[in-house]
Amino acid sequence: MMHSPRWIQILALLVGLLAGLSAGCSKDVEQEGVVATVNGRPILLSQLEARYDLNNLSWAGGLVPAVDALREDYGGVLTQLIVNELVNQALERAGLSITDKAVQEAEAVIRADYPEGQFEKSLVEEYIDITLWRSQLRQQLAMESLKRDILRPRIKLTYQEAETYYKEHVADFYLPPRIRFLHIASAERETMDKAREMYAATGSPDEITKSFDAITIRELRMRVNMLPVGWKSILDKLKEGGISPVTPGDNGFEALVLLEHMPEKVLGPSRAYPLVEKVLLEQKLQVAFDEWLQNELKKADVQISSLLLHSGDVSADAPEKGARPEGTQ
Repeated sequence: MMHSPRWIQILALLVGLLAGLSAGCSKDVEQEGVVATVNGRPILLSQLEARYDLNNLSWAGGLVPAVDALREDYGGVLTQLIVNELVNQALERAGLSITDKAVQEAEAVIRADYPEGQFEKSLVEEYIDITLWRSQLRQQLAMESLKRDILRPRIKLTYQEAETYYKEHVADFYLPPRIRFLHIASAERETMDKAREMYAATGSPDEITKSFDAITIRELRMRVNMLPVGWKSILDKLKEGGISPVTPGDNGFEALVLLEHMPEKVLGPSRAYPLVEKVLLEQKLQVAFDEWLQNELKKADVQISSLLLHSGDVSADAPEKGARPEGTQ
């Protein structure tokens, strides 16, 4: 699951909390296989190791990480797991726990983007266990539910706020010159030639798709300055509605149809509002999440195993068993 820079900052703050947890260490936590508890619910060493491995699949360094660096990395992973557990418990209290059916439906949507058998193959190639992947998917759904069902209703967005944002960021709503065109392609030259002839005669993409199985047609909109050099050279020679000669392409043969030159423009307030709303809501959701997390940590009983702490962190002045970490009540 990907995290925003602000989310990473929150994790960093919590990692700092873990780094000074001599006050939060409890013998109750130090049972076999348990590295932390959140309101009495355990986080297992197996979970920590699996998540750490998933986060470091691409590591290919020639040196074994230093012990301090390894402890810090594990602290960051544990922080993620603690936040996940707080989210799950909040959803459970609200009667919004993620069901197995919801996970299965989300997985089906993802699988639909892969050819048959390719999804499992891609996981194997990335050394990802399917059970762990589903656990991550469940947690992603949990975070989305927290934002949508618990945090979003707390947020108010006024038209005045949107108008102010638009005025202050009007340059963000400038659209440079663009071009709209069709990309027609086939692996076979003969098929592509016939498809081009049909389009030149009928001007109908639908007729081509009905007549040929081995043809793909995509309607594209691209900034003029972002067009591949070869395509730009071809489109510059066409009039609107005109089709180019068949040329070799990346996966066979292709032809381009120029549909429309779209001049530069600035989106007006009404057209820009959905984009402004999305930006402002995301900003407010992040603030709401920060506040929610701070409140949850104040109420939570989070206990961390001393095995994750520096040996010098545990002092003779450490509180008695059961004490909570700094920042909790």
